[in-house]
Amino acid sequence: MSLAPITFVEPERKLQEALNGWLKGYFDGQSHTIGNETLAEVFPVVELVFNQDDVPEKALPLVHWLFELQPREEWKTQVDKLVTARFTASVFVRVGNGVGATTGKPEFLCRKVAELLRRVLSCSARYVLAQVGLHHVRVLRGPTPVVVAGYQSRLLVVGGELIFDFEF
Repeated sequence: MSLAPITFVEPERKLQEALNGWLKGYFDGQSHTIGNETLAEVFPVVELVFNQDDVPEKALPLVHWLFELQPREEWKTQVDKLVTARFTASVFVRVGNGVGATTGKPEFLCRKVAELLRRVLSCSARYVLAQVGLHHVRVLRGPTPVVVAGYQSRLLVVGGELIFDFEF
């Protein structure tokens, strides 16, 4: 997996690209182990969406990330200047009540996707994100059921920190 480093130019977009590339490596319909676990699990294919206010109807389970970046802090080392920004994300896992009818109940599929996402974001495999500037990624809360008409939905709250070189 090759992820682009987060930079001073468009850090929000780079954050989204890093998470999208990393999570697509799991939610691809294939079997994967999570962190140090020995048993592989089949991950459903999902649609990953970032910071959209109008989310289209999808035939796949939807994982919708809404980010909030806190103010940046700058600090210098002897070599270069670094910038940090903390983020919080509300992550909604949504499955339409008609989705998953052939593979199981929609509520089961929604719960499975949310739980797999929680486990992936909590395991040691997430440390690869630090190589591109995404540090301390962790699930703060959830998954919690959310009532949405026509959908099965779960909410996770995820936090982390961006650390990147200050470059023009």
